Amino acid sequence: MRLIPRVRQGRSRKRAEPTASASSGNMPLRNRRRYRQRSWRSLAALLILTLVAAGNAHAQVPSRLEPLSFLLGEWEGAGSGSPGPGSGVATFSRGLQDRVIILTTYSQYPASQTNQAFRHDDLMIIYVEQGNLRADYYDNEGHIIRYAASAPAPGEALFVSDVVSGTPRYRLGYKLVDGKLTGRFEIAPPGKPDGFSKYLEWETRRKEQSR
Repeated sequence: MRLIPRVRQGRSRKRAEPTASASSGNMPLRNRRRYRQRSWRSLAALLILTLVAAGNAHAQVPSRLEPLSFLLGEWEGAGSGSPGPGSGVATFSRGLQDRVIILTTYSQYPASQTNQAFRHDDLMIIYVEQGNLRADYYDNEGHIIRYAASAPAPGEALFVSDVVSGTPRYRLGYKLVDGKLTGRFEIAPPGKPDGFSKYLEWETRRKEQSR
């Protein structure tokens, strides 16, 4: 005998309605508008925070560089020393939104009885690291010098290389007097880190004044 299943009486079960979301078309129009308003407010808040952070970063430009601002400009002049007499141009400029001072220099030396004519190019970047003035020097001959920098007095700048065992030590100085920027480069032999002797000396004027 085949039994027919009994049908339960009562309310029929409803299907679960899909959850409304901003990306589906099931969200009511009023809710979609509120969602868009919240999104625009979040975006505006993020933009404001970004602008404030950028402003703070600009406000934190290292003040330790200011005593060296007298170096800024293009300087032209001549000098003498172990390589012989020469002339050249040095340009100090700000870079990286005033966070560094960049020096680019070229010097030309005429032929002599012992040397052929040649040109020397170098680059130095002056910056602040953990509150201390530092400078890194590079030239076309492959030299790399790490300097500790300072401003001993107004219109003066001094760069002294780190002591490294078995290698020479270098000292570079600038002084501004009566509109002239003089420079002196000295070398101490290995094992005598304070035994500096002159290698180069020069005098320059701002390029617009030297013409």
